[in-house]
Amino acid sequence: MEGSSGAKLLACGCLVAPVFAMFSLLVFILMLVTVDTDAEWETTGGSLDTEAVPEEFVLWIEQAADGCEHEQLSAPVLAAQLYQESRFDPDAVGPPVTVSEREGVHRAEGIAQFMPYTWETWAVDADDNGEASPFDAPDAIMAQGAFMCSLMGQAADSGYDENPVSLALAGYNAGWGAVEEYGGIPPYEETENYIDIILGKSEEFTDDSGEGLADPGVEIDADGDVAGAIQWAVAQVGTPYVYGGACMDPKQDTQGSPTGGWTSEDMRTQCDCSSLMQQAYDKIGVGLPRTTFDQINVGRGVSPGDVQPGDLVFPHEGHVGMYIGDGKVVHAPQTGKDVEITEYTEGYWGAYGVRRVLNDG
Repeated sequence: MEGSSGAKLLACGCLVAPVFAMFSLLVFILMLVTVDTDAEWETTGGSLDTEAVPEEFVLWIEQAADGCEHEQLSAPVLAAQLYQESRFDPDAVGPPVTVSEREGVHRAEGIAQFMPYTWETWAVDADDNGEASPFDAPDAIMAQGAFMCSLMGQAADSGYDENPVSLALAGYNAGWGAVEEYGGIPPYEETENYIDIILGKSEEFTDDSGEGLADPGVEIDADGDVAGAIQWAVAQVGTPYVYGGACMDPKQDTQGSPTGGWTSEDMRTQCDCSSLMQQAYDKIGVGLPRTTFDQINVGRGVSPGDVQPGDLVFPHEGHVGMYIGDGKVVHAPQTGKDVEITEYTEGYWGAYGVRRVLNDG
């Protein structure tokens, strides 16, 4: 394995006015956007099915996925990769191999099957036991997540015409140098099978029952993946709107405009209109752009009269909501208000456009 860091940092919020300039600059630095707005959307896994993974690894897999700014790198993908690498065996040791330009014989080690020379780059003492070891599952899983996240960044920057997750998996298996040599996934049978197996296996590690998501408190009249996105968005009702907030960990302990004890970190975790949409779809493994100006180009346009649950609805270019069915829209309105459910009217919510993100939406 080989790896080097690479990331593409972009973005902002529902940017419609020069408000919170310094805060939105910080969000600009923190947030990542990588998306092909002309592509057909495919999920790569949403919430982890905790019953399908050994209990002692669940927390670390979820943390490894949550720690990556690339939304397409999901916990189910990381779980499927660990299964393929070692069948979740922290003590696994691969067969001896020789590597060009490296002396001696090498063996892949641990649950994530790191080569010793690659482990030197990604080693981390995740569980604070005083030693960073590829045979320590928490260390190896967090290192796996960091390595894959870096590869996702390289994939996003590459311009290669393949799914970034597939490119990252190719880099993990064959080395990013091989990806660059062939301008995409290298034509190695082992690598091609590796990618196909992991992407297919990730479905077995995905919780598609809705049990892994927050309880929305309302009935969701939708089927398939889109129901999970709606459920998560509705579950944020009552959380205060914060312009430029990344919506990574919304809190309800202060209602209305954030004041008093709110820290800058608290504010960064709250939602604005476009980050609410982005994070809702992220929970089902679908990456959306960060801003309304880019979200208006995703998926395909539909008539306001044909709106379906999960559709993004735009009253103007600077605001977005999600139609949830039964004539209702969930959205993050503006500073001083909370995420709310409101009535859908074609003349208002469909005025600027309606976009269908998923084919089953």
